Amino acid sequence: MKKKSFLQIISLLIVFTIFFIGWFFLDFMFYIFPQPFDFNIYIEPKEGTISQEKSITSTVIVFSDSEDSREVEIYISNCPKHTACFLSVNNATPTYTSELTIIPSESTPEGTYPINIFASSFGIKKTSTYYLTVKPKECLCTRWINKGCGGPCTSQMYMVRTCEPSNCDIESRCAYNSSCIKDFSIESIPNYTKVVAQKASFVINVSSINRFSGLVHLSLSGCPIGSICSYSISPVNVPSEGFATSVLNIQIAMATLIGDFTITTTGISNTTIHSTNSTITIA
Repeated sequence: MKKKSFLQIISLLIVFTIFFIGWFFLDFMFYIFPQPFDFNIYIEPKEGTISQEKSITSTVIVFSDSEDSREVEIYISNCPKHTACFLSVNNATPTYTSELTIIPSESTPEGTYPINIFASSFGIKKTSTYYLTVKPKECLCTRWINKGCGGPCTSQMYMVRTCEPSNCDIESRCAYNSSCIKDFSIESIPNYTKVVAQKASFVINVSSINRFSGLVHLSLSGCPIGSICSYSISPVNVPSEGFATSVLNIQIAMATLIGDFTITTTGISNTTIHSTNSTITIA
């Protein structure tokens, strides 16, 4: 029994000795051969949204992954067009931080951009990416002012305000005033002419209002008896923020009486109707 206990004690001493020697050896090896130099880079936060001509910042963190100390250089890649990007610190010994500042200009297109931050030292390169979302320039407006009569008057209230950049609040204005409804206008150019060689013509111009777009059908009334009145195009296709034209051609009958005649052109699109007059003089 004593012999068995003695052997157990000897075994424990041997295990402890091996463990101690191994630990000492590893510690000695780390001391003689330290961990190779290494580092890493992070950005916090990693994304942000900003309006044109505003600035946004994020923190770049460069930290060491070893006991060795060497300088690490950081630099920016993929800065968006027409945008300023810079770092507060470009070169230092980890661990250190640098502030990334980004300022999109009015010319910077809307969208999301990946901006890479590279770190480099003694042939080692690391990278981290910041995602920048650029929105249109912020709309800064004054208070609403009633430019209509309002109060006890019978005229319609009309609320207005001024904004920078100008007209950036068109949707807000539409919420207050009926003038923002999509519509079209129709005009005769000219609105009066004399008949020459039994003929006359007018350009009928149909223009978009508040981004109206679509087909406008043209019809006429008041053509002199026996004469022929027709359009070169009907319907006309009006583009958003643009216009379309059709020519009103009039062939006067020989027996038509002398005098002035007014021909009315009516433009129809769904439930919207507008008209214009073209006057001819037969002498």
